[in-house]
Amino acid sequence: MSIFIKDYGTEHLVSREHVLGQAADNTGGSKAENKKLFDLVKSLKLPFDQLIWEHGGVWVHVSCGPRNRRQVLSINK
Repeated sequence: MSIFIKDYGTEHLVSREHVLGQAADNTGGSKAENKKLFDLVKSLKLPFDQLIWEHGGVWVHVSCGPRNRRQVLSINK
């Protein structure tokens, strides 16, 4: 299941994990703050499934769930 939402001036696909409360697209208000958030989550060794630097830092996707693969990705569309 996926849905589209409008946020940050763009439309993007929201995954099943978002709908179930297992994922969130986060922002610190600027790309510089988002980079700090991204680096912090990665460095703290927190359990997460995916940490994604999205669209050049417009937001940071963090998901967690039963797998918690600690995938670190970058998506620039």
